[in-house]
Amino acid sequence: MKRILLTYLLTTLIFFSSFAQGGGNQQDSLPTAFRIFYEIDFSRSVVFYKKMIAFDPRNPVFYYKLGFAYLNTKGKADSAVYYLTRALKLYKRKYHDQINRYALNFYRAYAFYLDNQIDSAIRIVQELEQHFELPEEFIQLVYNLNDSIDQALSDVIRVQNLGSNINSQYTEHSPVYDKFNHQLLFTSRRPAPNRVSHIYRDGQYDENIYISKYDPKTNSWSPAQMWKQVDTVYNQATCSFNPDNKIIIVYKDEGGGNLYWSKLINERWTALHKFPRPINTGYEETHGTITSDGKVLYFAAYRPDGFGGKDIWMSKLLPDGTWSKPINLGPNVNTAGDEDAPYITPDGRHLYFSSTGHNSLGGYDIFVVEKDEFGAWDAPKNLGYPINTIYDDIFFYPVDSATAFFASNRPGGFGHGDIYRVDFLNLKKDYQINICYLKGFRTYQNIIVRIADYMTGETYIARPNQTGKFIFVTKPDHTYRILIENPQGQTLYNEIINTKTNSFKNLREIKLESTD
Repeated sequence: MKRILLTYLLTTLIFFSSFAQGGGNQQDSLPTAFRIFYEIDFSRSVVFYKKMIAFDPRNPVFYYKLGFAYLNTKGKADSAVYYLTRALKLYKRKYHDQINRYALNFYRAYAFYLDNQIDSAIRIVQELEQHFELPEEFIQLVYNLNDSIDQALSDVIRVQNLGSNINSQYTEHSPVYDKFNHQLLFTSRRPAPNRVSHIYRDGQYDENIYISKYDPKTNSWSPAQMWKQVDTVYNQATCSFNPDNKIIIVYKDEGGGNLYWSKLINERWTALHKFPRPINTGYEETHGTITSDGKVLYFAAYRPDGFGGKDIWMSKLLPDGTWSKPINLGPNVNTAGDEDAPYITPDGRHLYFSSTGHNSLGGYDIFVVEKDEFGAWDAPKNLGYPINTIYDDIFFYPVDSATAFFASNRPGGFGHGDIYRVDFLNLKKDYQINICYLKGFRTYQNIIVRIADYMTGETYIARPNQTGKFIFVTKPDHTYRILIENPQGQTLYNEIINTKTNSFKNLREIKLESTD
């Protein structure tokens, strides 16, 4: 593929060469360069155009030619990136007869590609693809480069549209996945069945929650049905599940936009409960996610004391059952743009969110930040192409470290926005959520569960809720000890587990032995 692209590059160089167009005093003054380019002597071109830049450092033509020479010099893609980018910055309309801007941008994209700066290459390619007046001779060039990039990434990341059983001609967004029951919940602006739906100026309808079930045997999704468990008269949207999928957080647009939660009890969801102040306010709260222990809520909201637009905030559940005053996550996460759709991983260390700020490829991009050992958030990392594009990519919902769902309005979908699945093909699942239910006692208050990782020496303390449920996270090929004690320190349960074996199930009941 690279050899084919080089052939195209040489062809278009000759076609678009400013020196092949004739006329102009400057062209007449460069006979050496004229001869060098037709002989494709790139090493001599490098020397020559460096001298010309020293003579006239504001002339973009010299940077353009030098960048192209470096593009065709082995191991010099980084230099090509620099000089072609410099040419673009210096470019003015008076040079349009000497520099074809489509050629310049295409060569920059190719240089970024060769320099392994895939995101930058994709940004330029996608911008080129949006130009309907793209010269015919460049259409195949751009397609070939796009194919090369896709091929380079195909063994690493796979992005798939979930198809017409889930997506429609309207907007679908905010996927949340119940991996224990293989159910996907998402939000759609399609007309609701068997009811009068309000149509908006954009031709779409009220937001409602829908559900579809995945069949692993046939690798297919059932036709989406409206999820009526928490149906309301307001626009409502999915936000997130907690790790055992027994609590769901939902957005409703009443009161400017507020967050609610519902709990699954005896296979039925309770009525929606509104998060109290100071989480919900007179401003708009748009999306929320809660930690495994249910004690920390991360949410997106418009607030006047933020960094601008929507920011991501954090509130802790206090011992008296109230929520603490929300804390802004700070400039490592929030920008003057919009930050939305947070999701905290079960280990509590990685926060995914979408942003129009930071180093976005365009519109909303999906980022991840990691919490360090001091509780501070590191600099956000852009997940990159093909997850992020120049379009809006948002509502990233990881199932584990190898699989996730998200929403995007990129071209090629069914409607204004679709749900996609992404698989990280070269990654192993680096953690597993384990949900345990204690049996044998009437109450589990003050029961202490200690999980020790023999490989790292770390010990995690889990405190079961009133029904005996607790959650902990394990890594593959690790050995753990589960020690359960009563408040007096007496052992009620003691087990050594190895996550390498199939005998360890991540959803299990534990029968406690009485010490009486």
